[in-house]
Amino acid sequence: MKYIHFTGIQKFQMEKLPLRYIIPMILAMTAILSFFFGKEEAENAHGGSNVPMDVAAQRMPDGASDVQYYFSPTFTAFEFNTDEPTFTRWAAAWTPHEISSPVKIKRHNYMGDAAGPVDAPDEITVTAGLAAGHMRPDGTGEMTVFDRTLNRAYYLNIP
Repeated sequence: MKYIHFTGIQKFQMEKLPLRYIIPMILAMTAILSFFFGKEEAENAHGGSNVPMDVAAQRMPDGASDVQYYFSPTFTAFEFNTDEPTFTRWAAAWTPHEISSPVKIKRHNYMGDAAGPVDAPDEITVTAGLAAGHMRPDGTGEMTVFDRTLNRAYYLNIP
């Protein structure tokens, strides 16, 4: 009969073995969860001066006012007051066109906006103004709309 004798060092090495597998799994899960549940913000920045230095916020035109926004890794939406010539210059890369039939666009509070009014609609329909970009049938895409009656621009990006 053979006896197995473990010294203190061998026993310690045996206990470290599962850590070799557990630690990488914990790190991988942390990275995955931080991507899907990363920093999300819902804000109402009247005057446009308190907008964070987010990529989407940097894309707003100078003079944007009454800015409302929601940023997350999976949903970006913001809206602001501006005039039509400023919107046209700002949205030139998307080639804005005249709205010929009503256009619906999800708003910043579509994912839940603690900063805005509770009864505010999470989608708006614009009948007079400009639209650019497009949303795909699966709900992803990038779009911006200018409501001529309200002098308000809406931007939506769902990657």
